[in-house]
Amino acid sequence: MTRRSEAGHAFFYRLALAQRAFCARLIFFRAAADSVRRGPVPFPSAASAASSFAISRTCCALSRYINFLTPANKSTMGTTSAESLARTTGTAGHHSERTIHAMADDSAEATIERIHCNVCRQRTRHQRLCKTVDTETEELVGPGSIDWVTTQEALQCCGCGMAVLRRSVVCDIDEWNTVQYFPPGVSRHPPSWRRECPTDMRDVLDEVYRSLDANNRRLPMMGARTLIDMLMVDEGGDVGTFTEKLKKLEGLGVISSRNREVLAVALDVGNAAAHRGHAPKADEVNAVMDIVENLLHAVYVLPKMAENLKKTTPPRPRPRKKSTP
Repeated sequence: MTRRSEAGHAFFYRLALAQRAFCARLIFFRAAADSVRRGPVPFPSAASAASSFAISRTCCALSRYINFLTPANKSTMGTTSAESLARTTGTAGHHSERTIHAMADDSAEATIERIHCNVCRQRTRHQRLCKTVDTETEELVGPGSIDWVTTQEALQCCGCGMAVLRRSVVCDIDEWNTVQYFPPGVSRHPPSWRRECPTDMRDVLDEVYRSLDANNRRLPMMGARTLIDMLMVDEGGDVGTFTEKLKKLEGLGVISSRNREVLAVALDVGNAAAHRGHAPKADEVNAVMDIVENLLHAVYVLPKMAENLKKTTPPRPRPRKKSTP
């Protein structure tokens, strides 16, 4: 191989790697933007799915070209192989190194693992599209240093095709090791009927679910208390304390006496989280959310459903009067 052809292969190899990493990032950035804009949806939109599919096919084509170049020219390209595509920068007391790995969807080196998928709502097989590894060494003021290894991976679900970014940070101190997913895993899917609620109440409800997805415990309980308070003011007016508002709703027939006791317990959990720093357990958080969802569903959704059923249900035929001879 001539020196000119060797340089050409090295150039196109670097170009294909860069395009491959760029296309992979487009997939999970688009998924993250869709999640922030619309929230978790049962199925991806047609435009988003078509765009992700096109980008994925581009990634496959670029990766096949990378694999075509690597075996035949790895020995002749010298420093152009994937292992040597590392940029090292050094300053006083700081050292940083970055290595980019790219692989095809159908490559034998591609990693398949099971992680949670927000669309499939279960653990599914995910294929790694791209991986970057950042290694940093931070010199301490005294003797010694701390080594950081940050790994970022683009993973695509083999079922629905949605992609996520996983960011793992590992260092010499175990307490600082973290693993994050973008968009984060959905811990509790919002109900499909939430759009039947008033606009301001629906916005608060969406914020509560976003907080749950971030694995928060106190903030969702404060939001649940706010939702109950907003409903009580909307149905019975601002008549005073929570206890007085619950009694007003019971007097209006909106809730029963048993429901009033249940709502009082949910309100107390929110009060404890807001004023006493109480962090409820996961099952307790789900219990409060069940209470709030049932209340909203009974007040804003069931009456409309009953009215629609009444309109579409044929009336009972009247009995015919017997004719006298």
